[in-house]
Amino acid sequence: MSLYISYSAYSRAWVYSDFSYDKTEPLTTADTAVTFDYHGFKVQQKITVTAKKPSKLSVITAPDKTDYSVGDKLDLSGLRLRLTYNNGNKSPAFTADQLEQYGVKNRTWK
Repeated sequence: MSLYISYSAYSRAWVYSDFSYDKTEPLTTADTAVTFDYHGFKVQQKITVTAKKPSKLSVITAPDKTDYSVGDKLDLSGLRLRLTYNNGNKSPAFTADQLEQYGVKNRTWK
């Protein structure tokens, strides 16, 4: 990261170190600006923080059993899933038992 500092109308420079900023913890949607400090000179930069939300659920590995007869119970053994989020990041592969850990509500359809 670097800052472009204007000392006067005729003196400007890129600064690559010796400055601080106030957002050192993980950002939240409540964060709307970051304040930079260079030897007591402060400037704010507006930021937008978008919440990470699942946008796609993919089957990575099909369940071991995919053929059923009437009356059988669904067996999701072997099923591996992956979430893609609105920011493009992907979750690690996980099982159906771990859906709620990733914010996916497990519903029973009737």
